[in-house]
Amino acid sequence: MVERGVDGAQEDHRGPGGGGIGEPIGTAVVLVRLYDGNFQFGSAHEDGSDLRFIAADDKTPLKFHFERYDNPVSEAYAWVKVPDVKPGAPHHLLALFGNAGEPAAAGAADAKTTYDPDTLLAWHFSETGAPPADATGQGHNAEGAGLPVTSSVIAGGLRLTGLNGLTLPAAPDLVWIGGSPATVSLWIKPTTLTANAALLSRRENDKSFVLGVDNGTPYVEIDGQRAAATAPLEVNAWKHLAVTAEGAKTTLWVDGAVAATLAAGLPTLNAPFVLGKDKAADATPSMNFRLPKCAPRGLAEARRAQSGRWRTGEEARGPAARTRPPRTAAKARSPSISR
Repeated sequence: MVERGVDGAQEDHRGPGGGGIGEPIGTAVVLVRLYDGNFQFGSAHEDGSDLRFIAADDKTPLKFHFERYDNPVSEAYAWVKVPDVKPGAPHHLLALFGNAGEPAAAGAADAKTTYDPDTLLAWHFSETGAPPADATGQGHNAEGAGLPVTSSVIAGGLRLTGLNGLTLPAAPDLVWIGGSPATVSLWIKPTTLTANAALLSRRENDKSFVLGVDNGTPYVEIDGQRAAATAPLEVNAWKHLAVTAEGAKTTLWVDGAVAATLAAGLPTLNAPFVLGKDKAADATPSMNFRLPKCAPRGLAEARRAQSGRWRTGEEARGPAARTRPPRTAAKARSPSISR
């Protein structure tokens, strides 16, 4: 990233390129962390309203929004919509700031325009004492607030104990059609290891989907059939879990590597999603995890999500669920969540 003030002074904060991406992924919403080592908070507006992200051509404004902008502690997290992300090459951005006369409509932060139309849901968990709100404008807000965590793998997060799960209400655009492609992903930090701890569940009659951790071992379960990883997770360590489904095959990923496969596709479901709890189970373990983005998409998005090496720390992206509607169903989309 290159930052430039209103006086034209420029500083280069470019890091190593490529990000472990193994194939072209097209347009992607990328996390940019600003801190006093790469951004002059004292020269920008106190609320960051003058900040703009520009493409490497020095003229194309990029859509973005802040998950957090904290001037007193000199830290901000911005999600930037970056076009044409390719493997093995750096992708440079310009951060412009310091122009008091910058018109509000000229590239100002806007969460709704950061996401493409297929993104049905984005939860940042930046609320305090309030249910997570959908940043995309689709209106898929959570029921229940959870316990906020001020410092998570990315900005804020939630602590879910198994007794305080969040519910995503059912909606016409969140319907799963049997065998449709989907991706669900999230960052978790288990603080205890117990049996059959559900992270994300969905049940309707005899149909079900559960992503969970059983005594530390991640698993995916569809209609009672389970596939589990071979190695358990560490306690108090952030890990990235993902599930991709296509046709009659479902794959479980841990930190970007295949951990297990299941010879079953998604069932047809039109029930609410429950995050951090399974209504069919007694309880789940105490666990910190954050879900910065929930967006069902199609298989292309699933492959995009797994195309790079997953990393913890400040560069980590958080959970996402992505799904695409089947081609024969014009409006059926999937959960957690995007089209």
